[in-house]
Amino acid sequence: MQVLYDLCMERDGIVSGKYKEISEQTRQNFIDAFWQLYEKKDINKIKVQEICDIAGYHRNTFYHYFTDVYDVLNQIEDRIIDELMAKSGFGSMSYEGGESAKRFAEVYEKNKKYLQILADEEKEPGFSARMKKRLKPFYDEKFTFTENDVKNAYIHEYKLSGSLAAIMYYFREGEKLSLEEVLNLVLELDNSGKWQMKYN
Repeated sequence: MQVLYDLCMERDGIVSGKYKEISEQTRQNFIDAFWQLYEKKDINKIKVQEICDIAGYHRNTFYHYFTDVYDVLNQIEDRIIDELMAKSGFGSMSYEGGESAKRFAEVYEKNKKYLQILADEEKEPGFSARMKKRLKPFYDEKFTFTENDVKNAYIHEYKLSGSLAAIMYYFREGEKLSLEEVLNLVLELDNSGKWQMKYN
């Protein structure tokens, strides 16, 4: 009944603030249920019915929000990456050093339980690859080359992969340094030596 109600509301354009709130809470309940399972076992061993049983909804309701189990994980990753890019300024090419690092750290704190697991490449190799894809335009824009094109490709990959690896290491291994310190270290390394990043 709930999924039919949801569909009718959307079809008729009756999407009030309260309805959106309820709809998003339903989505989050599914995500929370999925995460309980994902923390304990591989995604290919998680069943839709398990998620529904924990969340307390019918399977039809699940399919209103997600196409399958993998889509739940994809939506979690997309939301976190979108927020990291937007808050830090990486996504809009408007990185501002310290202030952006603070906002990046705020997103990390909010999503810590997810990021500590998503950064484990043995469990979820796709997250790092997706982060790299989203960071690449920022590096393309900010990185200045002074050598020939053959070397540039290697240098660019080295800088991008190394920066991302440091951030993933922080997500995965804990907080021996603050995230601000890690990001500042990454920028310091990016701007050291012969090939430097450029910032406004």
